[in-house]
Amino acid sequence: MRNPFLTFVAGLLAGAATGIIIGTLYAPQKGSKTRRQIRQKVNELQEKVVESVDDLQDQISDKINDVHHKVTQKVNDLKQCVEAIEEDDVNAKAKMKQKSHKNYNK
Repeated sequence: MRNPFLTFVAGLLAGAATGIIIGTLYAPQKGSKTRRQIRQKVNELQEKVVESVDDLQDQISDKINDVHHKVTQKVNDLKQCVEAIEEDDVNAKAKMKQKSHKNYNK
């Protein structure tokens, strides 16, 4: 499944690039100046893409760390529950054994 944010950013960047190129190509000026402007706009767009990707990587990294922390906490909680159940089971078995010995000795 695609990430809606990534799809939105990709569409936004593609639309911006298309608009910049078409607008620059239809502007009445020399070809060399138009090419220079296109290069400049492409470089600016490339910087924005790099920034967006860096921001997205940071967000993903933060989410991964958050999920890792939550999973670790849940695993520790489950371990404590299992230990408590095992301890209760051992205590219950010991009590039953004591009762059976008392009943047997009567």
